[in-house]
Amino acid sequence: MAVSSDLHHQSREYWTSVTTSYLGTAAYYDAQEKVLRQVLASYAPFPSALDLGCADGRFTLVAAEHADYVLGVDLNPMLIQQARDRVQATQGGRIGFRVEAVDEQPELGTWALVMCLGVTSCVISPESFDNVVRLVRACAQPGGLVLLKDTLSRDEPIINRSGQYVAMYRNRDAYLAAFSAVGLEFRREFPLSETATTSNALMVFEVAQSNP
Repeated sequence: MAVSSDLHHQSREYWTSVTTSYLGTAAYYDAQEKVLRQVLASYAPFPSALDLGCADGRFTLVAAEHADYVLGVDLNPMLIQQARDRVQATQGGRIGFRVEAVDEQPELGTWALVMCLGVTSCVISPESFDNVVRLVRACAQPGGLVLLKDTLSRDEPIINRSGQYVAMYRNRDAYLAAFSAVGLEFRREFPLSETATTSNALMVFEVAQSNP
């Protein structure tokens, strides 16, 4: 599927300026949090955790319950400030936040746990998607855990547009193959919602002990 660069820029501008990242129902995000807690508890503890595209930090704080230190990054300064305010109201010191665009492959170090939840469907261009895939792998320590969450297509890629919002629902097999190609081993998934043409799930990957 040919993708216009205008759509990629539109998505980026949207996520840079929004004041909330919650597009679904409260029940959906509550279900995501419940599944995330279950998965993290089964692999914990973690010496370190990275949340790529952390938004207001809700799920970063969940990771912090199982990690010694957590860093959350997001391209939206307003959402990062919300995350910092949220941490100040609960706990500090073990959680940090930075303004970073994940598709620009910032230098973030390596981490025992890497989360990238609901991010890549909003990275429209193939080149930027590849950048995010490489960043996820670069940030994950050998033997580490990677958690991804996205809406994926059962067949051809789908572009979803609603006002200024744009999302790319990539083919599921191609999506998994992209992460497999950089050395992430798919383990299991936890469905959160689905339609006749798409599925949305939290996916668990493990990093090979040796570099791919």
